[in-house]
Amino acid sequence: MKHIYHFIAFVALAAMPFTASAMESSVADPELEAPEMEAPSEWTFTDDREGLDNELAEISIAVSGSQLRITNATGQTLEIYNLTGVRVATLRIDSDDKTFNVNLPKGCYMVKVGKVVRKVSFK
Repeated sequence: MKHIYHFIAFVALAAMPFTASAMESSVADPELEAPEMEAPSEWTFTDDREGLDNELAEISIAVSGSQLRITNATGQTLEIYNLTGVRVATLRIDSDDKTFNVNLPKGCYMVKVGKVVRKVSFK
């Protein structure tokens, strides 16, 4: 399969109309040349993962049969997607400990609450 993609890419590139004069003129044009860039003398990194980890750790998603329990997500929106990526439900979470009776066919789904995403299975 990998070889087929390489062959298709090769054929697509081979079919493109390139001429030597067009390539020479683009290289000779000073406006098209990449500007020289200097590397920074000192790199500075900031680590903002701690705040994100705390936010993600607080929200809890639990499934029992066809019930979905969400905790610590008051004011957030719950979105449920099937495995093809189609959103099948959107619900508003109005309390700190909310349980939803999900009326969806049995199977696997992706549940998103804020920035937290989990794969779940309804039975």
